[in-house]
Amino acid sequence: MKTIGETVAAVGQTTDVTASYYDDARRDRLNPSNTTSSGEQFQAGRADNAASPVYPDGTKLLVWNPGTRRSAVVRVNNAGPYHGKRLLDVSRTAADALGFRKQGVAKLRVRVLEAPTEREARYQRGRTYAPVPGFLGIFASIETAVTDATKALASLVVSPAVAAPVRPGYVKTASAVKGRKVIAKLHKRGWKKKLASARKAKRKARWAQHRATRKTTGPARSSSSRARMSQAQPRSRL
Repeated sequence: MKTIGETVAAVGQTTDVTASYYDDARRDRLNPSNTTSSGEQFQAGRADNAASPVYPDGTKLLVWNPGTRRSAVVRVNNAGPYHGKRLLDVSRTAADALGFRKQGVAKLRVRVLEAPTEREARYQRGRTYAPVPGFLGIFASIETAVTDATKALASLVVSPAVAAPVRPGYVKTASAVKGRKVIAKLHKRGWKKKLASARKAKRKARWAQHRATRKTTGPARSSSSRARMSQAQPRSRL
């Protein structure tokens, strides 16, 4: 396994390697687990990840197949294969994209595009690396694919404002941040229960007031009606 310093020195260098591919652990008996040496989950259905016993985890590689002239950018996120002289083990979908899945093994040309940082090379449980382009297209040589690979990588590097756009019509102000903090505190204090109990007490008070009003107004209405009846003139029976 190369050190990070050796990988940095290898950036821009092209090497011919013997490569194979591996599949999901549920289908591939030679793959013991989908948890990789980097901590990221192996994605057999994506053409952007690979394993290598030479390059450290996090290394970005440009891979070109001389037999099909197909090219892809992959990131190393696992160690292996430890079989013969194979120096690269791409995902099943990457092998499909590069056009050697039926053969199983192929001679590929590899160029180191970027070396990993120390943090990227270390194991981190549940890790998710930033995406890389995967399949690029068909090129006459790996040199002609470098330009497209560089552009594709640059297009994936976006500013934080673009990566996490705010909602339309929403402005993140200091007062808005303060308001969210206040709401968070109220949640911790159980403000919903307090609000529900306050509403319940208010409804009880209104009902009690309504009943009291009915008691006071009910007899008054009946007495007034009796007074009106007593004041009425008796009808003549003639």
